[in-house]
Amino acid sequence: MATDYTKLITSQHRNKPRFAAMVNLLAGSFGAVADSMLGLVPAFDVDTAVGVQLDVIGLWVGISRRQTIPIPNVFFTWDDAGLGWNYASWKGPFEPSQGVTVLDDETYRAVLKAKIGSNYWNGSNQDLTEIGEKALSEFDIQCFTIDNMDMSITIYILGAPTAVLIQMIKRGVVPPKPAGVRVTGYILASTPGAPFFALSVSTTTEVAGLDFGSFGEPV
Repeated sequence: MATDYTKLITSQHRNKPRFAAMVNLLAGSFGAVADSMLGLVPAFDVDTAVGVQLDVIGLWVGISRRQTIPIPNVFFTWDDAGLGWNYASWKGPFEPSQGVTVLDDETYRAVLKAKIGSNYWNGSNQDLTEIGEKALSEFDIQCFTIDNMDMSITIYILGAPTAVLIQMIKRGVVPPKPAGVRVTGYILASTPGAPFFALSVSTTTEVAGLDFGSFGEPV
């Protein structure tokens, strides 16, 4: 890049070595700054960024890599064979029922995509589905919502999400949950990769009939 400017030196100063050296130094410095600025775009692309680069994107869009999730299989509860009498611990008055987990890059990337989408979301159910599809594209997971027409939605999940990703879905992070709308349930297809079972519908990637559809189970 420096040579582009040194070629423009007029004949009056062309034979002045110190002048040419000064132009070359200044042009080289500007060139280095320009190259660094051009490198910022791919370095902080949410699709390719890793590690601390994703952490910086999280600061920009407003969501941290550290997320709270429930502490499972510890405290006493009814109707759970592994957490009943003589198995689980009693929850004390000051014991937390949630802990903090540090998301891995893949999960955090999905959370960031969902947060970016929610920052520009127009509030429609169609856009909500698109935000979920874009956020979960790397996981081969589909997450779509059904509007129950009573200020509530039901979220259906196709695929095999990790336990942490399920918690992000249940917390309304991926996809984002509309404010003032309650979620009546989170339904996961019992067979990973299979659509949900339904009657009197055309077979799609989301629903199918006998021999193809899968029953759903709450998570």
